[in-house]
Amino acid sequence: MSKTVGLFNKIADHYELFNILTSFGIEILWRKRLRKFIKGKNNLILDFGAGTGVFSEYVKNKGTIIGIEPSVEMIKRGREKRDFIKFVNSFGENLPFKSNTFDYVISAYVMRNLDSLENGLKEIKRVLKLEGSLIVLEFFPPQSSFFKFFFRIYLGKIVPFFYRLFQGSALPVNYLYNSIYNFMTKDDFKSLLEKIGFAKIKEKKLVFRISFYIKGVKSGES
Repeated sequence: MSKTVGLFNKIADHYELFNILTSFGIEILWRKRLRKFIKGKNNLILDFGAGTGVFSEYVKNKGTIIGIEPSVEMIKRGREKRDFIKFVNSFGENLPFKSNTFDYVISAYVMRNLDSLENGLKEIKRVLKLEGSLIVLEFFPPQSSFFKFFFRIYLGKIVPFFYRLFQGSALPVNYLYNSIYNFMTKDDFKSLLEKIGFAKIKEKKLVFRISFYIKGVKSGES
């Protein structure tokens, strides 16, 4: 995540609008589905790569939420909007928490930004309680020719053009586009979770089948 902190510091003041623009606004509906995955109301939840805390907004009545985030500007704006989150400034590959602490770890559009995805997932597994769940919302490379073409035009051409008009640089959109197309496939991600020791791995397809929920449960030795 250290490679992208500067970029996210720069877009922190319009980060939530940026997400809406780059997804036709559908990401709001995608995030809301998180509620279905969290059971009970007395959980300890870690928002991994919390940004401004928008993902946690949908489960704020499900327990106590801690947001781990390396961007100080994101945390600044998150604290202004969401005082129910306890933000911690740190990187995801080295979590400052004891093992077996959290009931749930949630994460939206963060896995592509990790310097070491495997180390980040190992840290998540470490801080989860036994039978605790990891719930990931993430973009994966489109597989069909139609959606490859559609996102190449929309996210690769149209959005960067208008973003450059208003912000002077299309770097954030270009980064998003490249990070999606260069990321591992959904099946490879699920295989990595299994390798690290997650079980009961399930997926939930969302609109366009470029964004998915992936859920895994910590099992075996903690």
